Amino acid sequence: ETYTNYESRSAIYRIPLDGGPAVELENFTPTPLPDGYEGSSNLRSLRVGAEGTLWVTEQIYMYKFDLPEGFDPETGDKWEYRGESEDREIQRQLDSTGNEIAQVDTSGLLEKLEADYIYSSLFDKDGDMFVSTAGKLAVLDPSMNVKFVIEDEQLWGDSLLVLSDGSVGFCCSYNDPATGSYGYKVRVIDKAAKGWGEEYVLPQNASSAYSGGGDYLFYYDNNDALYGYKKDAGEGERLLSWIDSDINKNDIEFFNFLPDGRVAVMSQNWGSRGGGQKTELAVLTATERSAIPEKTTLTYATMGLGYDERTAIIDFNKSNSGYRIDVRDYSEFNTAEDASAGLTKLNTEIIAGNVPDILCTDRIPLQQYVAKGILEDLWPFIDGDGEISRDTLMENVFKAAEIDGKLYQAFDAFSIHTVMGAKSVVGDRMSWTLADMQEALSKMPEGCALFGQYDTKSGMLSTVMSLNLKDFVDWETGECSFESAEFKSLLEFCSGFSDEIDWNSVNSDDYEGEPSRISSGRQMLMSMAVSGFEDIQMYKAFFGGDISFVGYPREDGSVGSAFSMYGGLAMSSACKDKEGAWTFIRRLLLPQVTEEDSENYWSMSGGLPTNKSDFDFMVKQAMTPAGYETDENGNQVLDENGNPIEISNSSWSWDGFQIDIMATTQAEYDQVMELYNAVDSLYSYDQNIYDIVTDVAGSYFSGDRSLDDTASQIQSRVKLYVNENR
Repeated sequence: ETYTNYESRSAIYRIPLDGGPAVELENFTPTPLPDGYEGSSNLRSLRVGAEGTLWVTEQIYMYKFDLPEGFDPETGDKWEYRGESEDREIQRQLDSTGNEIAQVDTSGLLEKLEADYIYSSLFDKDGDMFVSTAGKLAVLDPSMNVKFVIEDEQLWGDSLLVLSDGSVGFCCSYNDPATGSYGYKVRVIDKAAKGWGEEYVLPQNASSAYSGGGDYLFYYDNNDALYGYKKDAGEGERLLSWIDSDINKNDIEFFNFLPDGRVAVMSQNWGSRGGGQKTELAVLTATERSAIPEKTTLTYATMGLGYDERTAIIDFNKSNSGYRIDVRDYSEFNTAEDASAGLTKLNTEIIAGNVPDILCTDRIPLQQYVAKGILEDLWPFIDGDGEISRDTLMENVFKAAEIDGKLYQAFDAFSIHTVMGAKSVVGDRMSWTLADMQEALSKMPEGCALFGQYDTKSGMLSTVMSLNLKDFVDWETGECSFESAEFKSLLEFCSGFSDEIDWNSVNSDDYEGEPSRISSGRQMLMSMAVSGFEDIQMYKAFFGGDISFVGYPREDGSVGSAFSMYGGLAMSSACKDKEGAWTFIRRLLLPQVTEEDSENYWSMSGGLPTNKSDFDFMVKQAMTPAGYETDENGNQVLDENGNPIEISNSSWSWDGFQIDIMATTQAEYDQVMELYNAVDSLYSYDQNIYDIVTDVAGSYFSGDRSLDDTASQIQSRVKLYVNENR
């Protein structure tokens, strides 16, 4: 056998802001290893220093070999004689050409601070070093003597930053039980007081803060926007939107405001489906919108911009010459006191006639908007598309997403939310009633639970409400049916679970993983999202044999499983350019993989594709063996029956189970497809309705209200809410 040995070295490059090739800092050299040692030196971080200098963190890993006298490297393996090893971490200050100005060996810091790991470190203008570890923040003088240590359990992560006034801050989470407020804040380290100084509370959706400059003490992200915080302003000032600048914030390595107001941004992107790394420097200049080449702007409403959304919008804006997506992320308006403030603002704007062109359907009341006539039926666009048709899609999941025969959202992937159990216990079926479930439980060992040890009444109520909401609320007519026997049976089902769990009192030693509980007969069922084919073999191992996707109990005999869709998009009826909006939405439904790039393919959304050719390709990959065992001559090894021995496609482990995943069998594929074809509903959620139901149901769960009275109260309150808002 042969192998390739790669050699690498650490280097620092300067990139001109006006373009041109990257130029290596000619005087930088990694710290040399001591005589007699081998190993490597790697740059862990690079940051701005005072007066145009750089600070770098260099990690050195070195080791020795205790070779015997007369050792011959041609015939012997020196790794059999590896001796002592040592890790060192060095902070080095460099000038603009790479010459070393100062060096601080921080190798002994862990022992000095009694810490296991250093998250981040930096130097201030006085040469003092600030170091964050788990639960501690230490300040040391230039000679590495500890000046003081702040201990706080909320201290963790790489969150040190230098404020524009020269002080050092730390961005950390907080949770105030007295007020119920929580989030992130920047806390200034007061060296004179040897403790915390001023603190600046960030908005609800902000979680990252960066070193400041100029008039701004520090910068912070609020979803996709960058804000600057002035000392006496009391709140941040919105400076730019990364997505408006065609920058993917997920790819940003670092950024810096330049003296002339421009912003230099360094990003790294690995591309889609293993497309290779791309490093890019962008320089952003504030520009009047009137000076930008004219495009038709389509507004896009979302309740929190996800990774795939952001990437798709940026790619579209860069590649399309006629249209541009303008993102409005309403989650920026959420607060600790009101997590749905963004949705309230969106609803207010819709009532005022300011309707977005495109809406992300995650966390919006879709059926309510349909009843109001806000959304457009997408079937005519699919039927009139030259590349997309119902035949090119996994039509059953789209049929389940219909409302009165119309399709109001498109999505690129889905999973099937279901419950599974051992076929020998629950039977060979995909639906059952509460009585059926209780009968199956009676066959289990005494003390066996239905689900996991930490499933609660409210959590299970949220699940069954989402699975059945369309059966209890008709937004078109305003009618509700919470007094039905079906809903009452669901309340009875949920009442059998635990009350809310005080996680502060939970002992981690008492935790039992679900696989272990299932295999030992202490748990009968397990909820899951079917998003592939290979994981069935893992679940069969837990249950000790064949499984059934029996679903949640439903008294009407229907299937107790539902589709859960990913990445849904809707078009508003008031959209200013529907063909343009369809140009963006249709991308969800196009094939994403071809045979040419199949080796680098994975499911981008982590689910089952809605494009039929992509789905078929996923099936083909799952059912194709990785190969067969061969002997030293390359000949296939046969088992005792004369059949080739299959090599596993992958290996999974969970809670002590180690399973070799083989190619999906025809029977396993058929079982998933049987479930797929049987499901006829969509997993949906309405926060306001859920809040009403849980508020009333709490009294029933505690024994203070009868089942009939609970159902009656829920019926009255939800019906009032629906008719006020439809």
